Amino acid sequence: MVRSRSFANIGRRVNRFRDRLTRISSVPYKGNSSYGDEYVGENILADLTEQILDYKPNRIFVSHPADVNVDHKTLYLFLQVALSDLEGRMVKPKIYPYLVHCVGWPKPEHYHPELELHPPDKFNGSRINWQHLDLNADELDKKYRAILFYTSQTQSSAFYLFSFARRNELFSDYPELELKPQSILEGKDIVYSDASQMYKEAEYPIDPKQVEAIEDKGSVSYAVAGNYFIVRLDKPKKLSNRFGVMLYIFGYSKSTPFAQMPKMRIITMGKSCKVFSSKNRLINPGVLIDFGRNSLIIKIPLKLLGQPDYTLTALKAYHGNLPIDVEVFRKVKIK
Repeated sequence: MVRSRSFANIGRRVNRFRDRLTRISSVPYKGNSSYGDEYVGENILADLTEQILDYKPNRIFVSHPADVNVDHKTLYLFLQVALSDLEGRMVKPKIYPYLVHCVGWPKPEHYHPELELHPPDKFNGSRINWQHLDLNADELDKKYRAILFYTSQTQSSAFYLFSFARRNELFSDYPELELKPQSILEGKDIVYSDASQMYKEAEYPIDPKQVEAIEDKGSVSYAVAGNYFIVRLDKPKKLSNRFGVMLYIFGYSKSTPFAQMPKMRIITMGKSCKVFSSKNRLINPGVLIDFGRNSLIIKIPLKLLGQPDYTLTALKAYHGNLPIDVEVFRKVKIK
């Protein structure tokens, strides 16, 4: 089957991904409909869109945007874009993100079918909505036996995987934010969205003494004012000059193919700022930084983001080189 790649970057070279272990950069499976397709985002989005449109599901279960596994986060983002492209062509399905990789969770490890699966403690106080689905004995046994089929994984991580075979399933996501553009008038404060709590994230254990010395959970909020998309980070403790953030903003617009939309990465350290579109650093991009005692405000021109209908946005905070807090990818609609 030949699929259209209408949203690909026509006339521009796209850097394909090459796996560092297998050295493969295209789909190697001859029985797959995507055989030979290069590992680039446009192809992933095309395949996902095609499968959803062909099957027309009313429920989709997908990996969580707060998963510490980068591939899992990315699949959630691709799904959001695919469903946006399919608006008006099918009934929008319900989305059930499930968490897999979260350091130190779930506990205890190994097979405990009598126990309940609870959300990780680090999400306490966040705006994530958790949904529980109870399993009966037969469903739980089927899940346990299904895990056994993944021999390549159970050979190295059996105790970890079996710890997910419990009395219930967990699904969760942040609610979408919707922002109304505001005018910047002298003496008038900008109204920000409801702040969402940050949480500690680590892909490996961090020395508790290091974390204890700098950890103070902050909150992130958003606004649109004066042709700027504004991200605000508030922290309860004074910000030092070694405090910085890594901000990701991916814009979506119905009028522009996603492949052609800017993929922004903004890095700050104190009052300094570097802006990248994909891998290219931008000179004089017009991004404004307001570094205060307890808050950091970043103003990004909407034009720089491609005048998006919504953004997929995440922020990670640092103190020096040590990551201390993260705000999960959120969908922020601009009305």
